[in-house]
Amino acid sequence: MKVLPAATPAPRLATPWVVALGFLAAAPIGAANDIAGHYRAALERAPGVAAAALDLDAREARLSAARRWVRGEPRLDVSALSDSLHDDLGFSEQEFELGVSLWLPGERRAAENAAVAGVGETKAELDLARLLIAGRVRNAYWDAVLAGRLLEIERDLATRAVDS
Repeated sequence: MKVLPAATPAPRLATPWVVALGFLAAAPIGAANDIAGHYRAALERAPGVAAAALDLDAREARLSAARRWVRGEPRLDVSALSDSLHDDLGFSEQEFELGVSLWLPGERRAAENAAVAGVGETKAELDLARLLIAGRVRNAYWDAVLAGRLLEIERDLATRAVDS
């Protein structure tokens, strides 16, 4: 039994990038445009991507709200009291109030941190969904290309068998 020294590398099969280059060389000329079109179409049809994009918009709106100096929207209150329907002694009162809600100490920072984390999480989910869709489209596309090449080979073999 022959023992190989530790420095001798084990024989390797073709690396994945070599296989990918081989498929690219065998692909039709417009394959890159076709696969990009398929990816865009799959991305438009994916319900998870559309929902994640809407969720991202909502979380970015929360982030912009958390970055404001005041909490919420300003308000205007108007009220009036009068005794004209009761005693009619001439009592009359009008109140006008302009108010803004202020952040409690530390509340603004906590809201902003939560919003930043939410935006990051949603962007990561969206990126993951896009990568999964890209992988599925790529695999389906190259499976179709491979099936077409195998069909061409089978037809070629069949015509050769008939001719001989």
